[in-house]
Amino acid sequence: CDKYGYRLTGSHTRWDKLINETENVIRDHKIIGCMMPGTGSAPEYARTSKDGLLRFMNEANELSDKLAAEGMTFTYHNHAFEFVRVDGDKTIMDIILECANDNFKLMVDVFWLAVAGINPVKFLRKYKDKVGGVHYKDLKVVDNAPAMCEIGLGNLEWDEICAVCDEIQPRFIYVEQDTNWLKDPFASLETSYNYLKKLGYK
Repeated sequence: CDKYGYRLTGSHTRWDKLINETENVIRDHKIIGCMMPGTGSAPEYARTSKDGLLRFMNEANELSDKLAAEGMTFTYHNHAFEFVRVDGDKTIMDIILECANDNFKLMVDVFWLAVAGINPVKFLRKYKDKVGGVHYKDLKVVDNAPAMCEIGLGNLEWDEICAVCDEIQPRFIYVEQDTNWLKDPFASLETSYNYLKKLGYK
């Protein structure tokens, strides 16, 4: 990363390591200059019961405060399961946002919001104070199911998504694509990059 001038700005770290080895996580992230440690998903116990979810949020808030004391920001990356209703009309995400303290931030993935039937633009604007970063990932339909694809080759409204991010100014925006590459990851990255350049990104 030093050789090519890249900054390491955010991470996804296993939840058990974040909780049980917090001091090591802080040390390792400081070594690489990464000041936004996070987790890629909630542990299983937080997905299966409200009590488990509340336990997770207590742990996450405590962790967020420890990281904030070191100048770091904790981020939680969403998928689609957070929008399952678990308590009357409330979804897992509703409870996360109700319980989150000021130091708990979201790493908002617009693809997974769309998969869950959530409008990414409305979500980002409504919860702008909780947004630490944003994952840009497009969505297309393959065999009647949602699939990841290069930005600009799917169905998301990128003019609107980019406009709301210009408005709310997340700390970082990441171009991400897990699967379904055109040829290889770098070819897919180039396609996404060229499309975003047309929208004014450098």
